[in-house]
Amino acid sequence: NAGDSTYTANHSGSGIMIDDSENVLIEYCTSFHNGASNAGLTGGPCAIWSHASNNVLIQHCEAYSNKTNGAADGGGFDFDGGVTNSIIQYCYSHDNDGPGYLMWNYQNAPHRLGGNTLRYNISANDSRKHDYGAIHIGSSGLAISDITVHNNTILIGDTAEGKAKGIWVGGSAAHKNFQFYNNLIITDGKAPLFYIEPDQLNFMFSGNAYWSMGEAFLLKHNNVEYHSLSDWIVYGAGKGISDHEMFVDPKVSLSISQQTINDARRLSTLKNFRILPGSPLIKAGVDLRSRHIENTKMDFWGNEVSVERNPDIGAFQMNNITK
Repeated sequence: NAGDSTYTANHSGSGIMIDDSENVLIEYCTSFHNGASNAGLTGGPCAIWSHASNNVLIQHCEAYSNKTNGAADGGGFDFDGGVTNSIIQYCYSHDNDGPGYLMWNYQNAPHRLGGNTLRYNISANDSRKHDYGAIHIGSSGLAISDITVHNNTILIGDTAEGKAKGIWVGGSAAHKNFQFYNNLIITDGKAPLFYIEPDQLNFMFSGNAYWSMGEAFLLKHNNVEYHSLSDWIVYGAGKGISDHEMFVDPKVSLSISQQTINDARRLSTLKNFRILPGSPLIKAGVDLRSRHIENTKMDFWGNEVSVERNPDIGAFQMNNITK
């Protein structure tokens, strides 16, 4: 669905879009090559998304090579304009113009946005245009609250057409109770690992791993650039950052080009982003049960998530391996 190049009042060119609904399941869908003719001057299209809805579950889906010819978006997955109590899990987003995973509450949205979870997803080479994070959470209206982002894997690099980031949080409101646990964020050293706008509240970071392909650590928080993880822990978000964070070569399988599956029932054949033996990510995540977070029983590939040990960091869980 390329969209309508003559329509500028709003956006066009989305793949799957659910509006004003409750108790929704979207699974085993592939959405690609949408949005190239979108001419929207404000919003834009996404591959698979929901608006003003409650209790939406999006899982086992692939979104790739989605575009925007307008001012915004062109991403993979999105909870927008007042989505609550919803989950995106086991999804693969790659090579999109916009964010891999977006949560946005625009001005005068019909509901608050909150109570949502992103877990065991992968974003690779997203945010090719404009100014986006692979995971992008923000608002131009009401504040967003109660967001949990755990065990996701991100690979992001800088681009001539945009300003890519690993994870971006910001907007016009001070968001509350954002939790980032056990995520793996890999950049090329030019794209910031995290970009957190000023005046954001109640963050918790713990068990996350960062890597910049052998380049220096780069993170921007509250208008300050940090070039070492230790400085960010000490001077950045204060009590919101745990000493469980690590900046280390994760030792995961990577190739130069991103693998397109194009059959959402075969996402487990993805070869990239699997932890290799000897990885420092094995058993290095924080126990989510102690933080009163209900975990799922399997990872992106369908491997069991053990409740008998600390999880591995990222979307891949390597079972029966000693560190």
